[in-house]
Amino acid sequence: MLGYELIEAGFDPLILEARSRPGGRNWSVRGGDLIEEIDSAQRVRFNIGEHMYFNPGPARIPYHHEALLSYCRELNVRMEVMCNDNRGALMQDDAVFAGAPQLNRRVVNDGRGYVAELAAKALDRAALDQPVSAEDTERLRAFLRAFGALDRDLAYHGSSRAGWADPPGVERGRANTPLDLRAILASDFWHGPMQFGELADMAPTMLQPVGGMGRIGEAFGRKLWGRITFGAEVTALRRTEAGARVEWRDAAGAARSGEAPLVVVTLPLSVLRDVAADFAPAIRVAITAPVYVPAGKAAFQAERRFWELDHAIYGGISWTSRDITQIWYPTAGIHQRKGVLLGAYIWS
Repeated sequence: MLGYELIEAGFDPLILEARSRPGGRNWSVRGGDLIEEIDSAQRVRFNIGEHMYFNPGPARIPYHHEALLSYCRELNVRMEVMCNDNRGALMQDDAVFAGAPQLNRRVVNDGRGYVAELAAKALDRAALDQPVSAEDTERLRAFLRAFGALDRDLAYHGSSRAGWADPPGVERGRANTPLDLRAILASDFWHGPMQFGELADMAPTMLQPVGGMGRIGEAFGRKLWGRITFGAEVTALRRTEAGARVEWRDAAGAARSGEAPLVVVTLPLSVLRDVAADFAPAIRVAITAPVYVPAGKAAFQAERRFWELDHAIYGGISWTSRDITQIWYPTAGIHQRKGVLLGAYIWS
């Protein structure tokens, strides 16, 4: 992005990129790609298809990321809606319900129903901190009844919002029996998954580029064609009288260097802290201070989209107390024969 803006402003920057592609950690892997890390290399065996990809890095764009979205608009990166929080997905915790996964909408709506009932009982017992008029009390009762799907007695006895034990058809249908409140409280559901879609930087629906997040880096790469030196691993940064000198190893391993009146460093701090540089002491301390959250993802190609066919899950995330933490269901390629499923997203 910075290189693009410099060119737009009339400068002629030299852009050094350690990898063989643009985009950094914002990329998508497809069939035939080679994933090279410090001590390993893996060839991607996915079948070829626009929806057959995996985003190892960022994988969703909130509506309020206006700068990024404006670049996508300017660079003609096609966007589509991404399902981020799906009431049809699952929550699983080994500590409750004998480890059996529960429908997201059942946990969320049963939890809201119980909270609404507790609030209604506090209202009837005049347990509010502030006095309310008779009219306000009636409005509050009506609000709580609607919010929590309470019965006329202001108690929660279940709701179709939590899903169906017997779906409606010729017969009226029968809603699921409410989950036990004590089990919900004993789980980790309320700690994160139940509020996930309400977080300021999350939403039930978000955005993604058609064909993967890597389409953004590819679009910048096309605009910066000829300006980027790929395979350039920066080894040193030095001050000079006129500016600064950058030293790097090229793709063939040969030592290279160049000088410029101004060098903009965009290396991750976890990488920059190991690069020889004559930064001021305060800057060096700042570079070593941040602690990065370790994270990992694991994805695989499914020959059959079983999450859609067997469980009616179309996009979104299932949560579990087990090591894999999350399962992401692809929004791309719905009703295609095959798909790439994110089977684990782990962070600590």
